[in-house]
Amino acid sequence: MDEIRAFIAIDIPNSLKEKISGIQDRFRSLKGSIGLVRPSNIHLTLKFLGNISEKQCSDIKRYLSESAKGILPFTLNVTEIGVFPNIRYPRVLWLGLEDGSGRLTLLHKNIEDNMFKLGFQPEGRRFTPHLTLGRIKSLKGKNQFIKLIQSERDMRIDEIITVEKVNLMRSQLKPTGAVYSVIESVEIGKK
Repeated sequence: MDEIRAFIAIDIPNSLKEKISGIQDRFRSLKGSIGLVRPSNIHLTLKFLGNISEKQCSDIKRYLSESAKGILPFTLNVTEIGVFPNIRYPRVLWLGLEDGSGRLTLLHKNIEDNMFKLGFQPEGRRFTPHLTLGRIKSLKGKNQFIKLIQSERDMRIDEIITVEKVNLMRSQLKPTGAVYSVIESVEIGKK
């Protein structure tokens, strides 16, 4: 039986992907090695599952539906640009998201709890909603990068993400980069 590399995520609107492309352009010219994520691949990851069997998909779909049950659709606000783990040692360039309703946090908790029932270990760190824009592999021009991050921190992106569904996604690793496809989409708020 074939294995599928899978994760659970929320898609973002194309209008935001276009704005993200503009942000990424400002980082392309920096010295060093920054692997920028293709805007078409950017999403909000809720749970990375790793390799699963096709047989596991039906249970995951069922538990994903259970996780989304009773949570009304909600919106997320785009906040600031930042880095993980911190500005002195930047490894991941991200765009933050704000969950004013608390529904994203509840959805994430439900997914973690339900996936644990299927044998998937919970994430070891606190959930911080963000969109990964790129990964810093090496940064010869670190001071220039830090200066750019600090100048961009107050940048506001006027964009709201309306969340009405959550997706079980497949990730296929290819020489040209990862290719993502939806295995199953689950509407939130269904009884």
